Amino acid sequence: MSGIVFDIQRCSTHDGPGIRTTVFLKGCPLRCAWCQNPEGQSFLPELIHSSGRCVACNSCLAPSLGGVIHRNGSGALEVDRAKAVPPEAVLVCPSLALRVAGRTMSVDEVMAEVEKDEAFYAKSSGGLTISGGEPLAQADFTEALVRTALARGISVAIESCLAASPEAVDRLSALPVLWLADLKHADPAAFAEGTGGSLVPIAANLELLAARGADIILRVAVVPGFNDDDKSMQAILEQAERLRIKLTAAVEQDAAAFSALMAANRLPKATPEETGQHEQAVETATYLAAQVPLEVAAMAVETLELAAQVVNSGNVNAISDGATGAALAQAALRGAGYNVRINVAGLKNRTTAQALLDQLGGLEKRAGVLEEQIHADLSGRGVISLE
Repeated sequence: MSGIVFDIQRCSTHDGPGIRTTVFLKGCPLRCAWCQNPEGQSFLPELIHSSGRCVACNSCLAPSLGGVIHRNGSGALEVDRAKAVPPEAVLVCPSLALRVAGRTMSVDEVMAEVEKDEAFYAKSSGGLTISGGEPLAQADFTEALVRTALARGISVAIESCLAASPEAVDRLSALPVLWLADLKHADPAAFAEGTGGSLVPIAANLELLAARGADIILRVAVVPGFNDDDKSMQAILEQAERLRIKLTAAVEQDAAAFSALMAANRLPKATPEETGQHEQAVETATYLAAQVPLEVAAMAVETLELAAQVVNSGNVNAISDGATGAALAQAALRGAGYNVRINVAGLKNRTTAQALLDQLGGLEKRAGVLEEQIHADLSGRGVISLE
């Protein structure tokens, strides 16, 4: 199995919990005006010119390159992305100002790069993040990478705008990965104008992940002039209300899980058969008693993400409200963490127990990053001093 990769970034700290290696896959159906990785939009290899390295030797303007690079109206060098990249294009540049974004790599070739930092993953609860472009645009390759990494004990996050087929999302939702879901705008018209895509399938895929119980961190990049207005803030409030409803339901789920654990502990164990049934029931109930607060912890981090957006770009008079919401979300995360840990301590399957603790650790690390961001924004916007 092979795919088109345009970059592999080691020691990444912004693409999921811990220290990670981010693999950027080529191809994306959206055309966001603010895209940070425009070389990831096309599915084909592209020539990239770095003006900072260019020494203006004009070697790249040689006729043998077929005009793939030319000077635009202002005299600056410009790549014609409609033309195929000649194999010798990179070789003609003495200052290494040219590179090709996009090469075919096998799963094993990618994993060879990912595994170079395996020791850092173990110490930081990090792992592999598959990004893009849009990784679900290469769904088969993404699934192969996920399965291989998990089989080798490396946790996986998928950074996705969810502009993909529901079949791809459904297939990957069955795997234990962290979803870093980018929600760019809640208004369909504004979304279409800014990205060139449709919000409808993205919203449906987000609902699909939620229905599957996937581990999701919802992220909104605040783009001036696009989603930093009052209407966008209202959309954030609506998302927060949906989280509130889910968290309220989680209270009842937690109580039900506790009752199930107590019932399992009361099962008879007079015979070896009853003892075996008792132990299995207790193990299953203990796992569920740990899983419910872990889901609460994930929702607490989602709430913290929303609070961070309010502090960062909301009305200056609402900063304290955003900060208060963040403090409450942190308290919810801390309380959920206590419940996860006390139940995990009772699990006999230590592999399962460690997997739950690793997920919790990743959420707590992300919360720490968000808390630092909130504190910086509180001071940076000049309203609240934390000194």
